[in-house]
Amino acid sequence: METVDFGTTPAERLERLRGKLRGTPVVGTRAAQRTQPSRGSHLLLGVMLHAAARLEAGLELTDLETRMLAPLRLLLSEEEVRDFGRVYREENTARSTAAVFPEVLTGRAVEQGYAVADLVKDLPALREEILAQANVNLVDLDAPAAGEETWDSAQFIEGQAAYGYGATFVTASKTTVPPAEEPGVNASFIARVDMHSFYCEDESNEASASDEIYWATSSVGAFGARTELLTPVRTNVDKGEWHDFAANTTVFYGRVNTSLVCNISCWEEDDGGDKWRNELRDKLRAISAELMKFLEVMEIYGYLAPQYGDFLDYVQITAIVALIVAWLIDLFRNNDDLIQERTLVFSQAALRQLVTSGGANSTGWVFNGGDAEGRHRLQLKWIGSPPPADNPGDVMVITRANGRWSAPVRLRDVTDAGPSMVVHNGDLHVASRGMNGGVHIGKFSGGVWGGYGFVPGLTTWTPPALAVNAGTLYVTSGGPQGQIYVSANSFDWGRPVQLSGASSAGAALASRGGQLHCAIRGKDDNGQVYLAWLRGTTWSAFHPVPGLTTPHAPALAAHAGNLYVAAVGMDGKTYVSVDNGTAWSTTPMDLGGLTDCAPALTVRNGVLYCAVRALQGEVVLNNLNGTTWTGFHTPVPGAATMSEAALAGDTGDTLHIAYRSM
Repeated sequence: METVDFGTTPAERLERLRGKLRGTPVVGTRAAQRTQPSRGSHLLLGVMLHAAARLEAGLELTDLETRMLAPLRLLLSEEEVRDFGRVYREENTARSTAAVFPEVLTGRAVEQGYAVADLVKDLPALREEILAQANVNLVDLDAPAAGEETWDSAQFIEGQAAYGYGATFVTASKTTVPPAEEPGVNASFIARVDMHSFYCEDESNEASASDEIYWATSSVGAFGARTELLTPVRTNVDKGEWHDFAANTTVFYGRVNTSLVCNISCWEEDDGGDKWRNELRDKLRAISAELMKFLEVMEIYGYLAPQYGDFLDYVQITAIVALIVAWLIDLFRNNDDLIQERTLVFSQAALRQLVTSGGANSTGWVFNGGDAEGRHRLQLKWIGSPPPADNPGDVMVITRANGRWSAPVRLRDVTDAGPSMVVHNGDLHVASRGMNGGVHIGKFSGGVWGGYGFVPGLTTWTPPALAVNAGTLYVTSGGPQGQIYVSANSFDWGRPVQLSGASSAGAALASRGGQLHCAIRGKDDNGQVYLAWLRGTTWSAFHPVPGLTTPHAPALAAHAGNLYVAAVGMDGKTYVSVDNGTAWSTTPMDLGGLTDCAPALTVRNGVLYCAVRALQGEVVLNNLNGTTWTGFHTPVPGAATMSEAALAGDTGDTLHIAYRSM
């Protein structure tokens, strides 16, 4: 890959790394001028470097290690990432890292991986030392300090200057959110955050009469929504002045659910110029990637859902990730003066309050660079429309038959992902993932919903998928390391069979010609789609579907003897590849439309249908007319979903659609 040039050589970066590992930052770097954070705060940075060491040793990485290493791989060549791992291994073996990282890492051999389960086990013991740092704080929007012009305490403002970065978790204790035991806690909505204005509380000590200020941001919300921003330089900034941002100076615009994570940095232009600012844009992408991995890891274990911890847990995790971002910024030479940077995590309660009120008051966020760099207070403007606090997010099923849509049927259950459906023995079966990770399956008999049961002993980390092959009902499940399992039910549920591959998303199942097929998105970085099939009682290895990549789970269906695989591309459009039994189509067909979730496929009355969730939450349909797709022009009346939808064709012209209500 082509690496990013940030003004340092590989040798200089390794020197900075060694200094960091020994607790003696290289003289002249920003870190050398700041208070060193606690050992506990370095936990995930250590996991990242431990992962690099395991990569260099040719060992298979854990899921957490893969996620944590991804941002570094965006910035550095594979060779340099391995060099970082080698240096970490050398310094750790020499016990040079004992003053920097917690014992759970310094005493860990390279051969021993570090998984999310280890993180959950190790975090409680590190809480006290992390929360003791003056640059870490919890802000309650419903309990502001009287008469203050900022949410930040005086202690925190001084602490961020001392440490060189800040970590803030923002909540709203009096704002109503869905009950923790209901899936509405994950209800998503569109939010927009704009830069409104900033106030210069103090100038830098440079010789020039005024400062030249600009801002950089990286933000991540739900479903992979991310925004990077680099503002124009504002010249002639003096103490005591307000400066307004131009319209559409947007920090984030996209879907949010349990949280929004923002890293915001304030810069004073020095010698960098346009070249440095262009290089900084590349670094912002890496920061967004780091924030995205943070959200992925924490949402897996529910750290951002209230039932799994308290606010101090959230503050602790925010502080750990903020340190990694600060390290990424300090890894390369800064040709402009970084006044201050801070990472803010907004809880769902805070998001609901801010988008409702617009953040309409003078309270802002302080960026304190100390006496040398100056101090500025930033105001943000919030726009959005959150769903009702009592929205349960239940699965809804709606049916079209004889040219008419039925009223939606609500399936009372708790799920945090999209459903799956299939018709088996004349009954419509629906599967979903319970909040406890169990695989829940229920059915409509004679049009009447009979409630959910569960597959005994079966848990899943990904949404389950249903299919019928040769009169047998099958369901998929996913393991914590991306394992793929398929269970069968002829008369009762058998033991799950593990397939050979691994996936970072859910699987898809479909039967063609009496043979069951399984499609997945691989765990590799490029999102390649793979296919395996069942031969008798043995599953084949997974084989790539040519030219088809996706950030989400694929969809699968058989029609007119062909096998169709649908997947959402990296551009948000839906693509379909076709296997005629001999070869795949030359290139995937572009169906258009934009979505942030996996698609769904089914056959109804001899016609192939595809459904996606549009960006505003509507469920829209597309169908194959001969050799031409009609386009995503048919919305399902009243259907708005927070996740991917599911389709199932039934007898005659009956089409079933399931979705999670918003």
